[in-house]
Amino acid sequence: MKNKKEKLGHVFHHDLYGLREKKYDFLKEKSLKDIDFTELKNDVPYYFFVPKDFELKDEYEKGFKVSELFQNFGPGVETGLDDLFVSDEQRVLERIFKELSSKTNDIFSKYSIAN
Repeated sequence: MKNKKEKLGHVFHHDLYGLREKKYDFLKEKSLKDIDFTELKNDVPYYFFVPKDFELKDEYEKGFKVSELFQNFGPGVETGLDDLFVSDEQRVLERIFKELSSKTNDIFSKYSIAN
């Protein structure tokens, strides 16, 4: 029984591209036994859910980790307000930053920012 617990499970993969309706139709028409799944290799400590080519794994592992290169690292700037601070238009961002630089209470409430 102990051996069974230590054994890794099997992961199967199938790509399905296209519009959502096409995918729904595919799922309605097929059963699990009709789908041509590919079994994925469990490669400790990597457990990918998509096919990967591990041919150059040994070469890759000769490299160094990013955490060994940089002393300080993290996710970068996180505001939680992407809808406010991310835009395709520079003038929109310039207007918002100009308004925020005025630091008036009505600006903070307008954009739901705690000051």
